[in-house]
Amino acid sequence: MPLHEPTLDDRSYQQILNEALARIPVHNPEWTNHNDSDPGVTLLQVFSFMTESLLYRANRMPERNRIKFLRLLGLPMQAAASARGLVTFEHLKGPLRVEPLAPDLEVLAGSVPFRTVDGLYALPIEARAYYKADPALTEAERRDTEALYRQLYASYETADDVQLRLYVTRMLEPPAPGAVPPVLDLQNDPIDGALWVALLARTPDLVETTRALIAHSVLTLGIVPALEATARTLPPGGATDAGLTPPLIYERPVATDATARYAALEARPFGNVLEEPNIVELTLPGAADLRTWSGQDPLEDGVGNFPPSLE
Repeated sequence: MPLHEPTLDDRSYQQILNEALARIPVHNPEWTNHNDSDPGVTLLQVFSFMTESLLYRANRMPERNRIKFLRLLGLPMQAAASARGLVTFEHLKGPLRVEPLAPDLEVLAGSVPFRTVDGLYALPIEARAYYKADPALTEAERRDTEALYRQLYASYETADDVQLRLYVTRMLEPPAPGAVPPVLDLQNDPIDGALWVALLARTPDLVETTRALIAHSVLTLGIVPALEATARTLPPGGATDAGLTPPLIYERPVATDATARYAALEARPFGNVLEEPNIVELTLPGAADLRTWSGQDPLEDGVGNFPPSLE
């Protein structure tokens, strides 16, 4: 938890003056003129102003002592640094082509200008993130649903003790200006611990053309760790906890197989995206490998390790 600086006295000028005026009838009942024109009131106003300045200096002492002790420990104040953030570029209109964006472009956050650090390729696609979430059913609803699915998949089961895992497809909403950023706990929210990123063409008739355009391109993926995570466990002995957190794995479907199988993507992370906001560059495969499973039986869509059903 953060250490809050103590406030010795937070009274303002007006509060000090009001308290001094309220004490006049107690200590000097004959003093009845409390207007600003009275010389005594003027002295009280000067006293209140000087007292407020003194209290301000006194309230600064804890922070000055803290900074001094940190310097004695060899922890000086950090130098000023520019603010950093992630920017999303959309290429959903205009010519159907991959647009290279050079670094050092000016972007605005409201009226505050920023300069981009890295260049990237703006692909003519839309990326949406989905995950398999627990449907949060009651026991009765879960029993009825499992009984229905066991009837539907009776011809697929090879044993009576097969455990069914029900899920609903949920979309991870993109961040919006002024709104609370969406948060996904990969260890608890998805039932399979995976986040599925769908790359969508502008229209259905442009799927094959878009697939050929983005083949072998670089997809820049921005990742921001949960900002509300204010605690961190420090292992003893000065070791790091990098080995305690499972790394992120980036894969693509191998649609040539009838079973759900995936191949690793060439990933180039710019830092540890699990500790601070950063980007990952993913090299997409050729057009022949930029496919997902099609022509499946309707009962196989989204089952097991297949991607979640979007219909």
